[in-house]
Formats: sequence, C-alpha cells, structure tokens
Amino acid sequence: MDLDAVIDDLVIGDDYDILRTVTEVPDSTSLDRGWISVKINRTDPDSAAIIFKEITVVEQSGIGQIIDEGSSDGTAMVLFQLTHAETLLLYEHIAYVYDIKVRTATNKIHTAESGLLYPVRGVTEAV
Repeated sequence: MDLDAVIDDLVIGDDYDILRTVTEVPDSTSLDRGWISVKINRTDPDSAAIIFKEITVVEQSGIGQIIDEGSSDGTAMVLFQLTHAETLLLYEHIAYVYDIKVRTATNKIHTAESGLLYPVRGVTEAV
C-alpha cells in the first residue's frame, strides 16, 4: 500500500492507463471490485470527483478491469483507463488527490494507493 504516491506523467488530453499491483490479498478470497477517485480536495464527496471509475473482473473499454483477482498467489493486478475526454477535465498547476480502493469477495475494502496527481500540458493540441 502506497499512501504517498505521485502521478506526474499524465498529459492533459491523452488516454492514460493506471496499472497497479495489489499485494496482500487474503488467502481463500479474491478482488471483485475496484475504484479510483480523482478530486480537488480529499473531503469532496464522491459525487464531486473529477474522475470516478469502478472496475470488476469484466473488461470494460475506457474503464478498465481487475486483470488478476489475486486468488492464486495473494497478488492482484488492476487497470484503470482514463480517457482523452476525462483527462481534458484536468488543469495544469493543480495538485489533485486520488486514491485506489479495492474490495474482496468477502466484502473487505482496502485502500491500495493514495496520493497526488499533477497533470501536465502537452504541446500538440490539434489531434
């Protein structure tokens, strides 16, 4: 679990994949849900999130999926896909807060990662 993570290579207007390994999935269970929230303030409600996604083991284009649910070795892999339209909602010079939460099949919720996201402006805009 990384509670001081930094994402500083997201270019505004690009598609951006966030692929993370989640360790310590308890024995005899697996991950069945995952969420990412990107907000301006930690205390903002989820309904005010700039970006909010929920994933499952089913692949969903432009959303993501739980690639490996962690049942075999206690290590899972999750993928969140941020789209061009979503990253266009972000502004340069703003530090956004984000977190990634996961839920096991036994309904235990864990924060897998939390940190700051610093989007940068690209050069080419005519795409």
